Amino acid sequence: MAHQHKMGPVYGVDQSAELDLASCSFPDNTFRAWSKSGALVFAMKTPNEAWASAIAVHGTMAALGTYTGGLYVVDLVGNEIVHTLVGHEDDVLSIIHTDALVISGASDGTIRFWDTADGKSLRTISIGTWALSLAMQDNVLAVAQREASIAVFDIHNGEKVHSIDTEANAVAIDGQHLVTASEDNNVKLYSLPHYQLIHVFEGHTNWVTCVDIKNDCIVSGGYDDTVRVWDCRSKEQVHVLEGHAQTVLSISLLGSQIVSGGSDGTVRVWDARAGTLSRLLNGSETFASLHEVSEPLPKATPLAAPEETENHTEAVPQGGLESEVRSSLLEVPVAQDVPRDEQTRCSNLFCCALL
Repeated sequence: MAHQHKMGPVYGVDQSAELDLASCSFPDNTFRAWSKSGALVFAMKTPNEAWASAIAVHGTMAALGTYTGGLYVVDLVGNEIVHTLVGHEDDVLSIIHTDALVISGASDGTIRFWDTADGKSLRTISIGTWALSLAMQDNVLAVAQREASIAVFDIHNGEKVHSIDTEANAVAIDGQHLVTASEDNNVKLYSLPHYQLIHVFEGHTNWVTCVDIKNDCIVSGGYDDTVRVWDCRSKEQVHVLEGHAQTVLSISLLGSQIVSGGSDGTVRVWDARAGTLSRLLNGSETFASLHEVSEPLPKATPLAAPEETENHTEAVPQGGLESEVRSSLLEVPVAQDVPRDEQTRCSNLFCCALL
């Protein structure tokens, strides 16, 4: 059976090897998941009837964030809420979901760490401004702060270990680079571990709102209604992907697949290598059982690779680092919350995309 609901602006997207997910805002207020063949396998109205604002997936579990501070861990197979994570007092803007942790950033000026096993709060970091975007790699957490620098925290103890003097709407990180999306229409690339600016990608003709990076490939979206693909090695723009009728609000890269969400109420799936649209999702797709999902992503390959280079970042054994982090968090007292931001939610950076 096909659904006929019109999707609202898509503030958040994420993907796994089997699923593409989106958080769709007013007037829809629905979280959705699709199989890699484009079948709709999950749809849930926000439990608090607020705008859906952020989403993250880990296996068949998803963390769902809303305006007014709603945060939920959902079993996509069982179609049920497993945990309601209570603590945020304002809009949840970004989420990271791992095996052991959910990390959430909100416009109440806090970043919160949660235990996925029991839903308990482990730590709160108060930053005094909106946590627009979160990105984690190994033991560091990078945060794009509203009207402030990029802050980098040690996730073991919550201490700030670095600050990058640039304002950004979004941040992403991998084993070798950190990348930002900003209102100067540029995408900035920094090298790790010293966070040195090594390149500025120019091409967007308006604010850049979202960014992701994987395997020397950067993808970004913005107010010019485009998705752009960049090569970290050649420092070149590879593709300009056109199709969204309005602002691109959210983006995810996995393997060679890009998932983007726009204020036009659509989710678009692209091939990063070919620069082509694979499918358009709008919430009207036919429902299928999640148990039928069996189409993993193709293996990631470089955009242009005359010489293959290995990624020497060591893999962390499952349950290793994350379990260690969870254990260390349990021993740390929770910081006090900062006062609720008095500005209305409609002053959120991306609300003007609705206009």
